[in-house]
Amino acid sequence: VDYLFPPGRPSRIPVVAITGTNGKTTTARLVAHVLRSRGLKVGLATTDGIWLDDHCLFRGDTTGPWSARLLLSDPLVEAAVLETARGGIVRGGLGYDLSDVGVITNISRDHLGQDGLEDLEDLAFVKSLVVEAVHPGGCAVLNADDPLVASLASRTRCRLIYFSLEEDNVLLRRHLSAGGEGVFLQGGQVVAARGTEGAVVVPLASLPVTWYGQARHNVANVLAATAACLGLGLAPQEIGRALAAFTGDLDCNPGRCNLIDMGDFRVLVDYGHNPAAYRAVLEAARRLAPRRLLGVIGVPGDRADDLVRESGRIAGEGFDYIFIKEDSDLRGRAPGEIAGLLREGALAGGCREENIELVLEEGEAIKRALARAQRGDLLVIFYEKLDPVLEILGFPGLRPVSPSREVEIKQAAGWGGD
Repeated sequence: VDYLFPPGRPSRIPVVAITGTNGKTTTARLVAHVLRSRGLKVGLATTDGIWLDDHCLFRGDTTGPWSARLLLSDPLVEAAVLETARGGIVRGGLGYDLSDVGVITNISRDHLGQDGLEDLEDLAFVKSLVVEAVHPGGCAVLNADDPLVASLASRTRCRLIYFSLEEDNVLLRRHLSAGGEGVFLQGGQVVAARGTEGAVVVPLASLPVTWYGQARHNVANVLAATAACLGLGLAPQEIGRALAAFTGDLDCNPGRCNLIDMGDFRVLVDYGHNPAAYRAVLEAARRLAPRRLLGVIGVPGDRADDLVRESGRIAGEGFDYIFIKEDSDLRGRAPGEIAGLLREGALAGGCREENIELVLEEGEAIKRALARAQRGDLLVIFYEKLDPVLEILGFPGLRPVSPSREVEIKQAAGWGGD
């Protein structure tokens, strides 16, 4: 053991765990990007797969314990960033003992009625494990704008950094007054503060991933990522330089609020699949001032009926024309059932019946929407699988992983699925 871990040499690598309802993947990618900019070889596990730097090792939802174990057992990995989802925690735990930084982005209605989780407090109880399982010398990052997330501070036993879109957030101000740390917006700039001392990290005008401040949900993700990197001991200016180089396009952040110019109109591709995500993307889309907003919408079949209707209602309030599709994996629903619930919600949200089309197959719905788009329009696509969408839009998609490599990885991890 002394030969493997000589005295005085580190035997652990930095581990950042990120959970929440929305924003996990983007926040994880931002943190990984900052760490890579320091020359570290970074292992990243997200909803879209396992990555070692820019190389995809495995495609799929890898937000549970086996992917964490895989990365932490790889001698090439010098830092690990782990998107950590509810399902993986409930079914298999965390896959690591303690992290150096635990982040909770937000908590809103999703997955209720699954795995014994009946309300938001149940969701918060499960996700709080990520900030409870932080090394005593580590750091917890919490969203001060989300009262439920902020209430989890009592469960932490380590240094605490709050982030907020509002510089006058009462909880943040109290924390700073007591000598605590926070990351917030001030005068169009991301600011990091401890007590009364503050430093500019980066102006919003230098952050393409936030559409230079217009995509507020990605501003919040930047704040969370900044706080996580501060928790690892990085300097504010170093973090800012790296964040400014994260473009948020299909290369840096595939499938997350990607804005694509199609000539006469634009397309926005996003993985949103719950009411809070729909609301955030629509808010960002409206800031682009399109002539019309068209939407291709769908929700996974395992969501509760009222949550599906609420997603439809938000879409009905925000879109001028809606194409309703269903996932190929119906998750126990009858064909057309989810589409019917979304249609009910869209009508309740004020969308006229003649402006709603049911096209159940995702690819056909996208093709129908593209055919209807006109000059100046913005078409928002909430997708199930990204690669087929990119193919329809004329992009080659993400680099595939060879089937033999996937088998290798599954065997190495003792594959049981996340």
